[in-house]
Amino acid sequence: MKKIFAALLLSVLTLFGYDEFLLEAQMSVIPKIALLDKEISKKLIDDKLTVVIAHETEDAERARMIAVEMNAKTQGKIGPYQFRAVAVDFYNLSKTPMSFLYILKGGDQNIKKAIAAAKTKGVVSFTHRRSDIESGAVLSMDIERKTVVILNRSAMKDGGIRFVDSFYKIVRVVE
Repeated sequence: MKKIFAALLLSVLTLFGYDEFLLEAQMSVIPKIALLDKEISKKLIDDKLTVVIAHETEDAERARMIAVEMNAKTQGKIGPYQFRAVAVDFYNLSKTPMSFLYILKGGDQNIKKAIAAAKTKGVVSFTHRRSDIESGAVLSMDIERKTVVILNRSAMKDGGIRFVDSFYKIVRVVE
């Protein structure tokens, strides 16, 4: 009986939680994708490529751990740039300088606010949940039979974002 209860509890938590495998994949690819922004050199913060991880208050510890892991994996450098990942709650995004925005799960209003902040700052918004592409995020990623990066072409154009030409060959484009 205890095993059944534990399995049921685990599946409920997974339903409302994060797909850890997808998070790992996104953490690995985000610094590399940030390099593919044609104008990333103009978006550096204190000469660092700064990835801001936007989160709800209840996900603060998870976001902080993602930042720590990204910083460890890159060893503070990606391509020719110094690298830094930081966790910032949705309420402080508008006043936070960033080179790239990674949006974790959040309420619809917070997701839209984060996407608007990225657009205002002219940076790429990459969302953890594919469904947030419909709210105007530029990129997301999903794992189907293989890993798929999804590009929202209209959000990219609206935000004035341009990637290196080879990037368009490896993404799935949605309107």
